[in-house]
Amino acid sequence: MDMQANTTADPKESIAHHDRQILKNMQVQYIDIGAAGSSGSFSASTDQRRLLEQQDQAIAAQIVSKINEKAIKMLIDMNFNVTDYPKWKVGRVGDENVQELSEAVAKMVTAGLITPTDDDEEHTRKVLHFPEMPDDIKEQERTPVKAQPKTTDGQPDKTEETKKPEVPDEDKLEASALINTAVQLRQAITDRLYGSSAAALGQSRTHTGNSG
Repeated sequence: MDMQANTTADPKESIAHHDRQILKNMQVQYIDIGAAGSSGSFSASTDQRRLLEQQDQAIAAQIVSKINEKAIKMLIDMNFNVTDYPKWKVGRVGDENVQELSEAVAKMVTAGLITPTDDDEEHTRKVLHFPEMPDDIKEQERTPVKAQPKTTDGQPDKTEETKKPEVPDEDKLEASALINTAVQLRQAITDRLYGSSAAALGQSRTHTGNSG
């Protein structure tokens, strides 16, 4: 209650403020992005979530380190006489970004930086929650798949198909000589059939057509 104005103040603003502070204290303020009265982008939410995952991953690694140093060593010494102690490992806190992973692997494989193996495929299947790789396809040679031509409005790109092949210079010379021989033969036939005047007229038309 506002004592000076003798009215009841709206508590929503105060409640929203404290809700926000609670989320920030838990490092999960990104879940409030897009809620009523708040703003933010998907990239900002993703960055904040990754920061939380990295923080949790680091805390989990510290816990595991102490367990391996104290509890595991004590447990092994009580039951075995060894100097090489097993280690407890922590898994990944967050999920793999499938899109970023697939794009990175595709670029590296295309560039020849990495060679896919059965272990890579098994990891990929695990990330995507796919069934395990059958034994009959293990250790098979992997043939890279060529990228398909880009499409426009569902139609394949015909740039490569319509691209004219380059003609060697020797073929160009042979074609030019063949055309000259054909012109000369035409002139000779015209001269024999219609006389020299018709041949001259034919040459004139030929020159006129070539100049046009």
